[in-house]
Amino acid sequence: MDGYFALGGSGGGSASCGGSTISVSGTDVTLVLSGKAKSSSGSCNGYVFCVAAGYSNIVLTAPQTGTTAKLAVIGPTSTSITAGATFAEGGSNAQISGAFYFPYGPIIMNGGSSVLGSTTDTTKCLQMIGSRITLSGGTTAASECIAATGATTSSKVSLVQ
Repeated sequence: MDGYFALGGSGGGSASCGGSTISVSGTDVTLVLSGKAKSSSGSCNGYVFCVAAGYSNIVLTAPQTGTTAKLAVIGPTSTSITAGATFAEGGSNAQISGAFYFPYGPIIMNGGSSVLGSTTDTTKCLQMIGSRITLSGGTTAASECIAATGATTSSKVSLVQ
């Protein structure tokens, strides 16, 4: 996307589809965001990726092969674009399987938001990579990852600086 991805900057929410409540569902996809434009609405203002205002049950699963294998979301890769990502105001129950990669921008979670790898498949892993990662205000982030190469079997979640 030559710009940004925002759900809920000015309100809204999920919809019922096939008996499930869902906002967005994508399998074998990678969202690539240039960051040339940023959202200018509500709690999404200034962000390149935003999930807020009651949008819930987003499911994104990265491809397992190809040039973007295991990358679910790629934020701006230019050092001059430092806008980040946010999950805010009840943007909850997101399932992102793959790396959430914002090398030059922060990833900020607040307002009761939540994101994890998968509720049903423990092989689907969420990895967050950002210039800074902030969780506040009742947020949760979880992932059932296989330990990194060289790690002990007891180390599943790591903070690397």
